[in-house]
Amino acid sequence: MKTYPVWVPRDSYRGHNPLRLVKKDRWDRLAARIQMHINSDLAGREDGLHTYYSDFIALELGEDPELVREIVFGIDCGHNGVTILKGVEPGRGTTSTRFP
Repeated sequence: MKTYPVWVPRDSYRGHNPLRLVKKDRWDRLAARIQMHINSDLAGREDGLHTYYSDFIALELGEDPELVREIVFGIDCGHNGVTILKGVEPGRGTTSTRFP
């Protein structure tokens, strides 16, 4: 489980292959959008546990669901999404699920 604020991993490729650089740029731009999307949504929410599903994030951002799933998997290795703890100690929070 991750804590707020969330950091979404970027692609670490440092080579010179032009096709791979295009893929890296696309990944990094979408990772930044996902990070901003989750953190801005969490900023207005109460403390507790919050769940974000990859498919709903893709729908809200208008992006490819497969790529969003891959990127969200990198946050905390959740196959369907990610659970984030905001502002409370583990075991003492309330829960909420983020649906569109």
